[in-house]
Amino acid sequence: MKMEYLRMCQNKKMNNPFVVEGLDNQIYVANPSREQFQKIPKSMVTYFDYAPDFDVPDYVVSPTPMASSRLRRVLRMYDESIEFKSVQNYTRQEKDALKLAPSYYVYYVEQTECLHEDSVIAPNGAVTDLVLKGSRLRNKDIIVVAGIPEKITIVSLAVAESILRRKMFGIDFQEVKIK
Repeated sequence: MKMEYLRMCQNKKMNNPFVVEGLDNQIYVANPSREQFQKIPKSMVTYFDYAPDFDVPDYVVSPTPMASSRLRRVLRMYDESIEFKSVQNYTRQEKDALKLAPSYYVYYVEQTECLHEDSVIAPNGAVTDLVLKGSRLRNKDIIVVAGIPEKITIVSLAVAESILRRKMFGIDFQEVKIK
C-alpha cells in the first residue's frame, strides 16, 4: 500500500500568533544538525509581554520549529526515537503570570535524504516546489528533509489525521509531490 505524506506548516492566517522570544539564534537554528541539537539546553525559560489576544498555536516555526505539549504527544506516538528539548514561556507581567504560559518543544528527527532533483530551490535556499523521492520515505511516519536550510517536516496521512482529530490549533498541512 502506498503511503501518503503531507508537509506540516504553521497556519499563516492567525491574527496575532504567539512568538517565542529570547532564544539565542546561534543555538536555536532553523534546521539543527544532530550536533547543533545536542548544544540546545534540555530546558529553557523565556519571558514575553502578555497580550490577551494572542493566538497560541500547537506548532510554531520561528526561530526553530517547535511542538506544543499536545503535538509532542502525538509525534511521540508515531516515532519513539524523536528527541525533544523544552522551552517554557512566562509572561513578564506578574498579574498575568498564570494566564498564558505555553510550553514548546524543539524536536529532532534524523534527517532523511529524500529531496527529488525536480524540487525547485530558490537562491536563498528556500524550497519553492517540494518534490520527494518515494523510495527514500520507506513507510516512515515523521520525516525531516535533509539537504536544505529550512526544517521541512513531512508527516504521514495517519499522523496528520491524528493531529486533526485532536483539533490542534494553528497547524496546516500541504500536499507533497512524490516521485
